[in-house]
Amino acid sequence: MKDRDWLRARYRTGQHYVLVEWSNVSFEQKDRLSRLPEETQVYGSFLSLPGSALPERVAWRETAILFLHLQNHDHLPHYLALEPERDVLNMLANLLHDHVLEIWNGDRFITGIEAWMAFHRNDNIHKSPPSGFLTELSWKAVTGAFLLPGVSAAALSKQLYSFNTLPIGDADRSRFPDKSTIREFQYPSTDPGHPLSIMNDWKLNDPNGESGWLGWRKTTHEYSQLANRTPTFKLYISPMPEALPAVIRLVVPILDRNRAHSFKTGATLNGLMRPDKMVVYFLNLSDLFVAAREMITLLKGVPEHGVPFTSQLDERGLLSWGVDPPRMEVISELDGGSWRSRLCDLLGNIIHQWQTEGPVESERIPYLWSRLHDAGIRPEDWAAAGYSEAAKTTNP
Repeated sequence: MKDRDWLRARYRTGQHYVLVEWSNVSFEQKDRLSRLPEETQVYGSFLSLPGSALPERVAWRETAILFLHLQNHDHLPHYLALEPERDVLNMLANLLHDHVLEIWNGDRFITGIEAWMAFHRNDNIHKSPPSGFLTELSWKAVTGAFLLPGVSAAALSKQLYSFNTLPIGDADRSRFPDKSTIREFQYPSTDPGHPLSIMNDWKLNDPNGESGWLGWRKTTHEYSQLANRTPTFKLYISPMPEALPAVIRLVVPILDRNRAHSFKTGATLNGLMRPDKMVVYFLNLSDLFVAAREMITLLKGVPEHGVPFTSQLDERGLLSWGVDPPRMEVISELDGGSWRSRLCDLLGNIIHQWQTEGPVESERIPYLWSRLHDAGIRPEDWAAAGYSEAAKTTNP
Protein backbone atom coordinates (compact mmCIF):
# COMPACT_ATOMS: atom_id res chain seq x y z
CA MET A 1 0.00 0.00 0.00
CA LYS A 2 1.03 3.61 -0.49
CA ASP A 3 1.53 5.82 2.54
CA ARG A 4 -1.86 7.51 2.20
CA ASP A 5 -3.54 4.10 1.90
CA TRP A 6 -2.22 3.16 5.34
CA LEU A 7 -3.85 6.27 6.78
CA ARG A 8 -7.22 5.41 5.17
CA ALA A 9 -7.14 1.68 5.94
CA ARG A 10 -9.40 -0.23 8.32
CA TYR A 11 -7.94 -0.97 11.76
CA ARG A 12 -8.96 -2.74 14.91
CA THR A 13 -7.41 -3.36 18.30
CA GLY A 14 -5.20 -6.43 18.64
CA GLN A 15 -6.55 -9.68 20.03
CA HIS A 16 -3.72 -10.22 22.53
CA TYR A 17 -3.84 -7.14 24.75
CA VAL A 18 -6.06 -5.31 27.20
CA LEU A 19 -5.44 -1.65 28.03
CA VAL A 20 -5.15 -0.98 31.78
CA GLU A 21 -5.03 2.57 33.17
CA TRP A 22 -2.30 3.52 35.66
CA SER A 23 -4.47 3.36 38.76
CA ASN A 24 -5.43 -0.26 38.00
CA VAL A 25 -2.01 -1.75 37.31
CA SER A 26 -0.10 -3.67 39.97
CA PHE A 27 2.40 -2.08 42.34
CA GLU A 28 5.28 -3.74 40.46
CA GLN A 29 4.00 -2.37 37.14
CA LYS A 30 3.63 1.12 38.59
CA ASP A 31 7.19 0.92 39.88
CA ARG A 32 8.46 0.03 36.39
CA LEU A 33 6.39 2.75 34.71
CA SER A 34 7.49 5.40 37.21
CA ARG A 35 11.10 4.85 36.17
CA LEU A 36 10.38 6.00 32.62
CA PRO A 37 11.88 9.43 31.82
CA GLU A 38 8.62 10.60 30.15
CA GLU A 39 6.30 9.43 32.94
CA THR A 40 3.88 12.32 32.30
CA GLN A 41 3.14 10.78 28.88
CA VAL A 42 2.23 7.35 30.30
CA TYR A 43 -1.44 6.27 30.37
CA GLY A 44 -0.87 2.78 31.75
CA SER A 45 0.00 -0.66 30.39
CA PHE A 46 -0.98 -3.06 27.65
CA LEU A 47 -1.28 -6.38 29.48
CA SER A 48 -1.34 -9.61 27.50
CA LEU A 49 -4.53 -11.67 27.76
CA PRO A 50 -4.49 -15.20 29.22
CA GLY A 51 -2.92 -17.65 26.77
CA SER A 52 -0.79 -15.00 25.08
CA ALA A 53 2.99 -15.10 25.43
CA LEU A 54 3.44 -11.48 24.40
CA PRO A 55 5.20 -9.15 26.86
CA GLU A 56 3.66 -6.27 28.77
CA ARG A 57 4.03 -2.97 26.90
CA VAL A 58 3.92 0.65 27.96
CA ALA A 59 0.71 2.41 26.94
CA TRP A 60 1.72 5.96 26.08
CA ARG A 61 -1.01 8.57 26.27
CA GLU A 62 -1.41 9.04 22.50
CA THR A 63 -1.32 5.29 21.91
CA ALA A 64 -4.02 4.76 24.53
CA ILE A 65 -6.27 7.36 22.89
CA LEU A 66 -5.90 5.59 19.55
CA PHE A 67 -6.54 2.16 21.10
CA LEU A 68 -9.69 3.37 22.86
CA HIS A 69 -10.91 5.02 19.64
CA LEU A 70 -10.48 1.81 17.63
CA GLN A 71 -12.54 -0.16 20.12
CA ASN A 72 -15.57 1.64 18.65
CA HIS A 73 -14.43 2.62 15.15
CA ASP A 74 -12.55 0.96 12.27
CA HIS A 75 -10.79 4.09 11.01
CA LEU A 76 -8.10 6.37 12.38
CA PRO A 77 -9.23 9.48 14.30
CA HIS A 78 -9.27 12.75 12.36
CA TYR A 79 -6.59 14.46 14.45
CA LEU A 80 -3.94 12.07 13.14
CA ALA A 81 -4.47 13.47 9.63
CA LEU A 82 -3.20 16.80 10.97
CA GLU A 83 -0.03 15.30 12.45
CA PRO A 84 3.24 14.88 10.47
CA GLU A 85 2.54 11.95 8.16
CA ARG A 86 5.84 10.17 8.70
CA ASP A 87 5.45 10.29 12.49
CA VAL A 88 1.96 8.77 12.25
CA LEU A 89 3.12 6.05 9.86
CA ASN A 90 6.03 5.11 12.13
CA MET A 91 3.71 4.91 15.13
CA LEU A 92 1.26 2.69 13.21
CA ALA A 93 4.04 0.41 11.96
CA ASN A 94 5.31 -0.20 15.50
CA LEU A 95 1.83 -0.74 16.99
CA LEU A 96 1.06 -3.24 14.23
CA HIS A 97 4.37 -5.01 14.72
CA ASP A 98 3.79 -5.29 18.48
CA HIS A 99 0.30 -6.83 18.01
CA VAL A 100 -1.36 -3.82 19.66
CA LEU A 101 -3.28 -3.06 16.44
CA GLU A 102 -4.37 -5.03 13.36
CA ILE A 103 -4.95 -3.78 9.81
CA TRP A 104 -7.28 -5.03 7.05
CA ASN A 105 -5.24 -6.41 4.15
CA GLY A 106 -7.94 -7.03 1.57
CA ASP A 107 -9.23 -10.37 2.84
CA ARG A 108 -8.33 -10.45 6.54
CA PHE A 109 -6.77 -8.51 9.40
CA ILE A 110 -3.01 -8.90 9.79
CA THR A 111 -0.58 -7.96 12.57
CA GLY A 112 2.93 -8.71 13.85
CA ILE A 113 5.76 -9.38 11.42
CA GLU A 114 3.35 -9.91 8.54
CA ALA A 115 1.98 -6.38 8.94
CA TRP A 116 5.46 -4.94 9.48
CA MET A 117 6.79 -6.47 6.28
CA ALA A 118 3.74 -5.29 4.33
CA PHE A 119 4.35 -1.79 5.66
CA HIS A 120 8.06 -1.81 4.74
CA ARG A 121 7.70 -3.73 1.47
CA ASN A 122 8.76 -0.77 -0.66
CA ASP A 123 11.44 0.65 1.62
CA ASN A 124 14.58 1.52 -0.29
CA ILE A 125 17.06 0.44 2.38
CA HIS A 126 20.50 -0.12 0.88
CA LYS A 127 21.78 -3.45 2.16
CA SER A 128 25.55 -3.24 1.92
CA PRO A 129 27.42 -6.53 2.25
CA PRO A 130 29.28 -6.92 5.55
CA SER A 131 32.78 -5.51 5.39
CA GLY A 132 35.39 -5.21 8.09
CA PHE A 133 36.33 -7.66 10.79
CA LEU A 134 33.82 -6.48 13.43
CA THR A 135 30.88 -6.24 11.02
CA GLU A 136 31.52 -9.76 9.78
CA LEU A 137 31.97 -10.97 13.36
CA SER A 138 28.65 -9.42 14.37
CA TRP A 139 26.74 -10.96 11.46
CA LYS A 140 28.28 -14.33 12.29
CA ALA A 141 26.82 -13.99 15.79
CA VAL A 142 23.39 -13.03 14.40
CA THR A 143 23.38 -15.92 11.91
CA GLY A 144 24.22 -18.36 14.69
CA ALA A 145 21.45 -17.01 16.91
CA PHE A 146 18.85 -17.59 14.18
CA LEU A 147 19.83 -21.27 14.28
CA LEU A 148 18.93 -21.66 17.97
CA PRO A 149 15.27 -22.73 17.99
CA GLY A 150 13.19 -22.73 21.15
CA VAL A 151 15.41 -20.23 22.95
CA SER A 152 13.93 -17.24 24.79
CA ALA A 153 14.63 -13.67 23.72
CA ALA A 154 16.59 -13.13 26.94
CA ALA A 155 18.76 -16.18 26.29
CA LEU A 156 19.37 -15.07 22.70
CA SER A 157 20.42 -11.63 23.96
CA LYS A 158 22.87 -13.20 26.41
CA GLN A 159 24.27 -15.43 23.66
CA LEU A 160 24.81 -12.46 21.37
CA TYR A 161 26.32 -10.28 24.10
CA SER A 162 28.87 -12.91 25.11
CA PHE A 163 29.82 -13.84 21.54
CA ASN A 164 33.59 -13.93 20.96
CA THR A 165 34.37 -14.34 24.66
CA LEU A 166 37.41 -16.59 25.04
CA PRO A 167 37.04 -19.91 26.89
CA ILE A 168 38.63 -20.15 30.33
CA GLY A 169 41.08 -23.02 30.80
CA ASP A 170 42.65 -24.63 33.84
CA ALA A 171 45.89 -22.77 33.21
CA ASP A 172 43.98 -19.44 33.33
CA ARG A 173 42.33 -20.36 36.63
CA SER A 174 45.67 -21.38 38.08
CA ARG A 175 47.34 -18.15 36.96
CA PHE A 176 44.49 -15.89 38.12
CA PRO A 177 42.92 -17.52 41.19
CA ASP A 178 41.29 -14.30 42.43
CA LYS A 179 40.61 -10.64 41.62
CA SER A 180 43.77 -9.43 43.30
CA THR A 181 45.95 -11.35 40.84
CA ILE A 182 44.04 -9.87 37.91
CA ARG A 183 44.44 -6.35 39.29
CA GLU A 184 48.16 -6.92 39.85
CA PHE A 185 48.44 -8.27 36.28
CA GLN A 186 46.86 -5.11 34.81
CA TYR A 187 48.22 -2.51 37.25
CA PRO A 188 51.46 -3.91 38.78
CA SER A 189 52.25 -2.41 42.16
CA THR A 190 55.95 -3.04 41.51
CA ASP A 191 55.95 -0.54 38.62
CA PRO A 192 56.41 2.97 40.13
CA GLY A 193 56.69 4.40 36.62
CA HIS A 194 53.21 3.27 35.59
CA PRO A 195 51.23 6.27 34.23
CA LEU A 196 48.46 5.75 36.78
CA SER A 197 51.05 5.91 39.58
CA ILE A 198 52.42 9.20 38.27
CA MET A 199 49.14 10.92 37.30
CA ASN A 200 47.47 11.84 40.56
CA ASP A 201 44.19 13.02 39.00
CA TRP A 202 43.01 9.49 38.13
CA LYS A 203 41.12 7.75 40.93
CA LEU A 204 40.23 4.05 41.17
CA ASN A 205 36.52 3.90 42.09
CA ASP A 206 36.27 0.24 43.04
CA PRO A 207 39.70 -1.05 44.15
CA ASN A 208 38.35 -4.53 44.90
CA GLY A 209 36.45 -4.87 41.63
CA GLU A 210 33.19 -5.74 43.40
CA SER A 211 31.22 -4.53 40.38
CA GLY A 212 33.22 -6.81 38.09
CA TRP A 213 35.18 -3.82 36.78
CA LEU A 214 38.20 -1.79 37.80
CA GLY A 215 36.84 1.68 37.06
CA TRP A 216 39.04 4.78 36.90
CA ARG A 217 37.73 8.36 36.90
CA LYS A 218 39.58 11.57 36.15
CA THR A 219 38.92 13.77 39.17
CA THR A 220 39.74 17.04 37.36
CA HIS A 221 37.24 16.47 34.54
CA GLU A 222 34.38 18.96 34.19
CA TYR A 223 31.08 17.11 34.72
CA SER A 224 28.57 19.87 33.94
CA GLN A 225 27.38 18.00 30.84
CA LEU A 226 26.73 14.87 32.88
CA ALA A 227 24.19 16.76 34.95
CA ASN A 228 22.24 17.31 31.72
CA ARG A 229 22.54 13.62 30.87
CA THR A 230 23.96 14.07 27.40
CA PRO A 231 25.01 11.04 25.34
CA THR A 232 28.10 9.17 26.46
CA PHE A 233 30.49 7.94 23.79
CA LYS A 234 32.39 4.71 24.40
CA LEU A 235 35.72 3.72 22.92
CA TYR A 236 36.28 -0.04 23.06
CA ILE A 237 39.90 -1.17 23.20
CA SER A 238 40.05 -4.91 22.58
CA PRO A 239 43.47 -6.57 22.72
CA MET A 240 44.00 -10.23 23.48
CA PRO A 241 44.25 -10.70 27.26
CA GLU A 242 48.04 -11.05 27.42
CA ALA A 243 48.49 -7.66 25.77
CA LEU A 244 46.13 -5.73 28.07
CA PRO A 245 48.71 -4.49 30.64
CA ALA A 246 50.94 -3.02 27.92
CA VAL A 247 47.93 -1.43 26.22
CA ILE A 248 46.81 0.23 29.48
CA ARG A 249 50.28 1.62 30.00
CA LEU A 250 50.38 3.03 26.46
CA VAL A 251 46.91 4.54 26.22
CA VAL A 252 46.44 6.20 29.64
CA PRO A 253 48.58 9.25 28.65
CA ILE A 254 46.46 9.58 25.49
CA LEU A 255 43.26 9.48 27.54
CA ASP A 256 44.68 12.04 29.94
CA ARG A 257 45.21 14.66 27.24
CA ASN A 258 42.11 13.93 25.15
CA ARG A 259 39.30 14.60 27.64
CA ALA A 260 38.36 11.02 28.51
CA HIS A 261 36.58 11.25 31.84
CA SER A 262 36.69 7.58 32.90
CA PHE A 263 37.63 4.09 31.80
CA LYS A 264 37.23 0.56 33.09
CA THR A 265 38.87 -2.82 32.64
CA GLY A 266 37.62 -6.28 33.55
CA ALA A 267 38.26 -7.19 37.19
CA THR A 268 37.48 -10.91 36.91
CA LEU A 269 38.80 -13.78 34.84
CA ASN A 270 35.65 -13.69 32.73
CA GLY A 271 36.11 -9.93 32.35
CA LEU A 272 39.64 -10.51 31.09
CA MET A 273 38.39 -13.00 28.50
CA ARG A 274 35.44 -10.94 27.24
CA PRO A 275 36.07 -8.88 24.09
CA ASP A 276 35.05 -5.54 25.66
CA LYS A 277 37.68 -5.84 28.37
CA MET A 278 38.56 -2.13 28.27
CA VAL A 279 36.04 0.68 27.73
CA VAL A 280 36.79 4.41 27.75
CA TYR A 281 34.13 7.11 28.21
CA PHE A 282 33.94 10.50 26.46
CA LEU A 283 31.35 13.27 26.41
CA ASN A 284 32.30 14.32 22.88
CA LEU A 285 32.56 12.13 19.79
CA SER A 286 35.34 14.22 18.26
CA ASP A 287 37.45 13.75 21.41
CA LEU A 288 36.98 10.01 21.09
CA PHE A 289 38.14 10.01 17.48
CA VAL A 290 41.18 12.17 18.24
CA ALA A 291 42.24 9.73 20.95
CA ALA A 292 41.59 6.75 18.67
CA ARG A 293 43.69 8.30 15.93
CA GLU A 294 46.69 8.44 18.27
CA MET A 295 46.10 4.89 19.43
CA ILE A 296 45.97 3.44 15.92
CA THR A 297 49.58 4.49 15.39
CA LEU A 298 50.75 3.62 18.90
CA LEU A 299 49.13 0.18 19.09
CA LYS A 300 50.37 -1.27 15.80
CA GLY A 301 51.28 -4.90 16.29
CA VAL A 302 49.02 -5.40 19.33
CA PRO A 303 46.95 -8.58 18.75
CA GLU A 304 43.26 -7.75 18.40
CA HIS A 305 40.35 -9.59 20.03
CA GLY A 306 37.32 -7.69 18.66
CA VAL A 307 34.02 -6.46 20.17
CA PRO A 308 30.90 -7.54 18.24
CA PHE A 309 28.11 -4.99 17.64
CA THR A 310 30.41 -1.99 17.80
CA SER A 311 31.58 0.24 14.96
CA GLN A 312 35.14 -0.47 13.85
CA LEU A 313 37.69 2.37 13.86
CA ASP A 314 40.91 0.76 12.63
CA GLU A 315 41.77 -1.80 9.98
CA ARG A 316 41.96 -4.76 12.37
CA GLY A 317 39.13 -4.32 14.89
CA LEU A 318 41.28 -3.48 17.90
CA LEU A 319 39.42 -0.17 18.33
CA SER A 320 35.69 0.49 17.97
CA TRP A 321 33.00 2.77 19.34
CA GLY A 322 29.39 3.01 20.47
CA VAL A 323 27.12 5.56 22.11
CA ASP A 324 24.91 5.41 25.18
CA PRO A 325 21.81 7.59 24.82
CA PRO A 326 20.93 10.41 27.25
CA ARG A 327 19.47 9.63 30.68
CA MET A 328 22.09 7.00 31.45
CA GLU A 329 24.12 7.52 34.62
CA VAL A 330 27.82 7.17 33.89
CA ILE A 331 28.52 5.92 37.42
CA SER A 332 26.12 3.01 36.93
CA GLU A 333 27.73 2.22 33.61
CA LEU A 334 30.81 1.03 35.48
CA ASP A 335 28.65 -2.00 36.27
CA GLY A 336 28.24 -2.74 32.58
CA GLY A 337 27.74 -0.93 29.30
CA SER A 338 24.39 -0.13 27.78
CA TRP A 339 25.20 0.27 24.06
CA ARG A 340 25.85 -3.41 23.41
CA SER A 341 23.40 -4.70 26.01
CA ARG A 342 20.53 -2.67 24.55
CA LEU A 343 21.49 -3.65 21.03
CA CYS A 344 21.71 -7.33 21.94
CA ASP A 345 18.36 -7.12 23.76
CA LEU A 346 16.84 -5.65 20.59
CA LEU A 347 18.42 -8.36 18.43
CA GLY A 348 17.26 -11.08 20.82
CA ASN A 349 13.68 -9.81 20.59
CA ILE A 350 13.85 -9.47 16.79
CA ILE A 351 15.24 -12.99 16.31
CA HIS A 352 12.82 -14.55 18.82
CA GLN A 353 9.80 -12.89 17.21
CA TRP A 354 10.95 -14.06 13.79
CA GLN A 355 11.35 -17.62 15.05
CA THR A 356 7.84 -17.43 16.52
CA GLU A 357 5.92 -15.93 13.60
CA GLY A 358 8.29 -15.26 10.70
CA PRO A 359 6.33 -15.71 7.45
CA VAL A 360 8.91 -16.82 4.86
CA GLU A 361 12.66 -17.46 5.11
CA SER A 362 13.51 -15.04 2.29
CA GLU A 363 12.24 -12.10 4.36
CA ARG A 364 14.31 -12.88 7.45
CA ILE A 365 17.22 -10.54 6.67
CA PRO A 366 15.03 -7.73 5.21
CA TYR A 367 12.96 -7.88 8.41
CA LEU A 368 16.05 -7.73 10.62
CA TRP A 369 17.54 -4.93 8.53
CA SER A 370 14.39 -2.79 8.62
CA ARG A 371 13.92 -3.28 12.39
CA LEU A 372 17.51 -2.18 13.07
CA HIS A 373 17.21 0.88 10.82
CA ASP A 374 13.93 1.77 12.50
CA ALA A 375 15.70 1.61 15.88
CA GLY A 376 18.46 3.94 14.68
CA ILE A 377 21.11 1.26 14.17
CA ARG A 378 23.16 1.00 10.98
CA PRO A 379 23.68 -2.76 10.45
CA GLU A 380 26.20 -1.92 7.74
CA ASP A 381 28.72 -1.01 10.43
CA TRP A 382 26.75 -1.32 13.73
CA ALA A 383 26.92 2.44 14.35
CA ALA A 384 24.25 4.69 15.84
CA ALA A 385 22.57 6.26 12.81
CA GLY A 386 22.14 9.65 14.47
CA TYR A 387 25.90 10.06 14.70
CA SER A 388 26.87 8.60 11.34
CA GLU A 389 27.56 11.97 9.69
CA ALA A 390 29.79 13.09 12.55
CA ALA A 391 31.59 9.76 12.31
CA LYS A 392 32.22 10.24 8.59
CA THR A 393 33.85 13.64 9.11
CA THR A 394 35.96 12.85 12.17
CA ASN A 395 36.50 9.09 12.03
CA PRO A 396 40.20 8.18 12.02
